[in-house]
Amino acid sequence: MAKKRNELSFEEVKARIVKIVSTMSEFELERFRSGLEEWRKSAPGKREHTREDLSIHALFMLGSYFFKDYITNISAGGIFLETKTPVTVGAGITISFALSDNEDPIEADGKIVRVRPDGFGVKFNEPLTAL
Repeated sequence: MAKKRNELSFEEVKARIVKIVSTMSEFELERFRSGLEEWRKSAPGKREHTREDLSIHALFMLGSYFFKDYITNISAGGIFLETKTPVTVGAGITISFALSDNEDPIEADGKIVRVRPDGFGVKFNEPLTAL
């Protein structure tokens, strides 16, 4: 399908954004970042729960097998787990993780709702209240 005259490819959009951002002052960058985060929270069709980026170890069980990898973002409703473990959308999963070394582990059941080459997204069966 031919693109319209004023449509840009994803790579073209990224290049234009990088060019604009590279000329911004620190103050402008902070305002831009803050504005993007606010826009993302209020954009229609977005997630029900706010996600936070982090990197923590997680133990998870698929079927009768245990694995250990990293959670790279989390919300009360789910996580993204960075892993090379092959999975299928719809599979049930049990996850155990601690938000800090001083806290008891959180255990949650969920199902895999999205798979990417670098990992998968999990929706918890019940939203976490510990976050």
